[in-house]
Amino acid sequence: MKKIIIFTILLMFIGSIYAYRTSNPPVISKMDSSSINQLNNFLQEIYTITNGRYNFDITSSVPTVSATEGEARVYVSGTTRRFYIYVDSSWRYINFDG
Repeated sequence: MKKIIIFTILLMFIGSIYAYRTSNPPVISKMDSSSINQLNNFLQEIYTITNGRYNFDITSSVPTVSATEGEARVYVSGTTRRFYIYVDSSWRYINFDG
């Protein structure tokens, strides 16, 4: 439990962390099946954010590709566990081995 609290506090002090955001709202000029699908996807993004159902990608290899600022991943390999965040054009991590 102590490690979870420390991990949470560390996350609060890391600079330039961006929250998960929705895409721009779709521009609907006519109502067809494609427009309805776009609208449904946008509403699903809002539902996911407001209900706290965003899950992190779990990977067994260290992230090396460039990503969107604020993107996060969980790295698990053997006994090593890290929380990676893409900040200032590079991946930074916090260990939470336990």
